[in-house]
Amino acid sequence: MALINDYLYVLDPYYQAVGLLSNQLENACPYYDDEHIEKLKHGFLTLEFTVPAKHPKSILLQENGFILYPDLDGKMELFQIKELIDTSKGDLYCFCENAAVPDLLANIVRPVALPSQTLEQAMNYILQGTGWELGTIEYVGVQDFVFKDYPTSLAALHKIMDQYEAEIEFRADFQGLRLTRKYVNVYRKRGQATGRIFSYGRDLIDVKRTRDTKELITALIGLGKGDSGGDGNILTFQDYTPPTNSKYEKGEDWVGSVEALQRWGKNGKHIMGVYKDESATNPAELYQNTVKELERRSSPKVTYQMSVLLLEGLVGQQCRLGDEILVKDYSFTPELAIRGRITEKKSSKTSVDPQQNQVIVGDV
Repeated sequence: MALINDYLYVLDPYYQAVGLLSNQLENACPYYDDEHIEKLKHGFLTLEFTVPAKHPKSILLQENGFILYPDLDGKMELFQIKELIDTSKGDLYCFCENAAVPDLLANIVRPVALPSQTLEQAMNYILQGTGWELGTIEYVGVQDFVFKDYPTSLAALHKIMDQYEAEIEFRADFQGLRLTRKYVNVYRKRGQATGRIFSYGRDLIDVKRTRDTKELITALIGLGKGDSGGDGNILTFQDYTPPTNSKYEKGEDWVGSVEALQRWGKNGKHIMGVYKDESATNPAELYQNTVKELERRSSPKVTYQMSVLLLEGLVGQQCRLGDEILVKDYSFTPELAIRGRITEKKSSKTSVDPQQNQVIVGDV
């Protein structure tokens, strides 16, 4: 099995390379208790680790400095150091967040209406002035955008990802001793349908299943955007008559799931929610989008948290965020066999404890 590259490149607050953390190089500052977390939702990233505070090269870790982190494919992620904590045990704890977060939080998007925007156009608009640019981007149609209340570029980015139902990753390029480029890749869907199987007794160590009903509803009121005249009229499907479908019932301004009402309703009464849709341009489209959201929210959210053995050095055993995988656990009753996507991944470059490598699997 190939040895995982454990290098962490240390940069000062001006993006200049000043050192290296590694347990494989004799003169480098070692590190331990590292945890790298990545989530599919909005490209979330964090990194934390500990170094010996008395090591002469530990002083290279500076407030608001950076860590360049090679992932399992050799691509670089850029983190900014946000916390440095000295302990009485002689440790120096370092917490880092995705370097894009402070950059995007520091930039404001002025109120604007952007009709019929491709994903590329919308992203280029909100990334202006942030220091980040677009890399790979997949076409996912056009949408209308209205930004109000002076959102940060980070909030605007989240809105774009949600509206296009797209997924993002943050990358950095490094040449010589300098960072040369910070960019984002945007995909219709990250990961691959790998057919990778995690099975109990081989590489599946532990499974925890969570069934969450905190956001469960049985009916949704659909609200679209206001008209361009600014008179306060909001798009609804109140006067729209949808095609007959026994799965749903339509009220005055809402649509409900018949099955969800029977299973989860309170004394025959719907659990109501509100869905706001800025992309719909007519009542029929608003109704269809509301039904789609209703399908997602009218059943419990089921996730599986798994401790796994990451067999990176073996052909066909790689595991990446967004991948569709299979899980088999015969210790469950009934036996568990599910297909899902990796929505969150926690890993360590230094730990020999397989419990430190975990994935969370959600619906495909």
